[in-house]
Amino acid sequence: MHRAKIKSFFTSQIAFELGLWLAGCFFWCWFLLYGNPQFSAYDWPITYQRFAVLKTAFEQNIFPFYASLFLEELPSKVFFLKTDRFLADINLTWSPQILSLSFLSVRGFLLTHLLFLYSVGFLGFLALVRKIQMSRFAIFTSFSIYYLCGFFTSAISTGQIVDGGYFFWSWILFFSWRIFELAEPAVAIQDKRKIWRTVCFLALMSMLVCMQGSFHYYYHTLLFMGLCLCCGRRASPFFSAALLFSLILGAFRIIPSFFFSGYVGPEVMRGVNGGLGGWYPLMNDALHQPLIPFPLIPAYWLSGLAEALTVIRDVRYIGSYWNGREYMYLAEFGAFDYFIGFGAFILIVIGIFWLLKNYKIDWRWKRSHVKIIMVASVFLIFSVGLIYGRLFNLFLSPVFHLPVPERVPSRMLIAPLLILVVSGAYGFDKWVGALSSLSRRVTVKSLFLFIILLELFAHASLWRVSHVETIAMPNSILYAGSPFEKSLSADAKIFDRPLEVGYRNSLVEGGIVSAFGLFVVMAILLVQRRKVVVVEGRTTLKGEK
Repeated sequence: MHRAKIKSFFTSQIAFELGLWLAGCFFWCWFLLYGNPQFSAYDWPITYQRFAVLKTAFEQNIFPFYASLFLEELPSKVFFLKTDRFLADINLTWSPQILSLSFLSVRGFLLTHLLFLYSVGFLGFLALVRKIQMSRFAIFTSFSIYYLCGFFTSAISTGQIVDGGYFFWSWILFFSWRIFELAEPAVAIQDKRKIWRTVCFLALMSMLVCMQGSFHYYYHTLLFMGLCLCCGRRASPFFSAALLFSLILGAFRIIPSFFFSGYVGPEVMRGVNGGLGGWYPLMNDALHQPLIPFPLIPAYWLSGLAEALTVIRDVRYIGSYWNGREYMYLAEFGAFDYFIGFGAFILIVIGIFWLLKNYKIDWRWKRSHVKIIMVASVFLIFSVGLIYGRLFNLFLSPVFHLPVPERVPSRMLIAPLLILVVSGAYGFDKWVGALSSLSRRVTVKSLFLFIILLELFAHASLWRVSHVETIAMPNSILYAGSPFEKSLSADAKIFDRPLEVGYRNSLVEGGIVSAFGLFVVMAILLVQRRKVVVVEGRTTLKGEK
């Protein structure tokens, strides 16, 4: 009887998780118009053209080393690419799933691509909530807030498909949390051997983020690892290794993009004859930069906080954005869309306060969780107002001569968002569970769930692709002059010409570095497959007598 109950529970749990995954698939199909966007506004034209070049390359068996994009001909091109070296575009999706473009249309691929990324990320989300042993109510609430929040839906609605690396952050947090746990002295030896496998998986996941063209999220992944290695003496060697592996594995995208996408000044480019050969003039240029005015940083943070409050105030007037106001103002509002809804905000606050109050009696939220919270808190501080953009521009723009300053600090919210959502949902569920009456527990949960879903779906309906493309005024579209599916010769053209020495060498060097890193990571994973068993009180390897 006991076994039957356990089997029934696991069957129902699997059915619940499968239903949750299917609900997410349906939502993204509905949000993307079932794979039928018009590619007529915001970032949709350039998104179409990037994938159209790849599709044409597969159909004609041409490797797209060079390709002119539509944006190259606009006065605003300084804000985007400054080169026709196609593989040097840091926002280019260069991942195995692009092979499906050989038999899928661009429209069909975008929907399939997003569903694939969502499915991989959903597995990481399940790993995270199973680790915490959350109830179904807490799982469903976390799922709804994280996947339907304005932070991501507004980005996808404006054509930023390259932000799909957002889905993989559930894995990034899971593996980072796991490293903190395995590094604790109380962990058994046979479990400690798993730590290097976790390090390798974390590095591979960061590589996947880079391959999707999610440059900002890849950079934030590296920053997250760097902060993690500062939060634990025992875990720091493993996070250092994960950070190093991540840089090496991403070299095949970083090296060409760094030198040939306009991210360095012309005086540096003149010294680049072979990819990595340009590092010397770059570092020499960096050493001659003036000192950063550190006393001004608190002032930047305060001004950024004031701007953040302005953005929060503007959320109340969201209706006015959908009545024909200026295009760029709408686009900027979308970039700073923090929306989770009033109900979700109250739920998270209650849950976090419960955790703080009952911290000592709940073993799941000790040590490793505190360290993850510390790192997420730093990200939260960076994302307030424009502080991240200020620091980014102070430190990096003068050195690397970035054509565009960092204008969207809300991208830094990704780490604290998932941590706060999961922690808050768990704590809220425990708080409701302490209520004396069953009817009260059911009423409170139902009320909060209804409010959260109502607010999130209302917001998602406003940002649905069809609505966003409809309200885009023809005379205010930034990428005007590109009707949907013009001939490729008019929109984007693949050039078949000899490779430049520096461009060729950067591709070769990046590929060699990444291949070497992948070989090392896979070798570590194969070695770690040997299990540890304990025989007569001593630790031995499997197969050892």
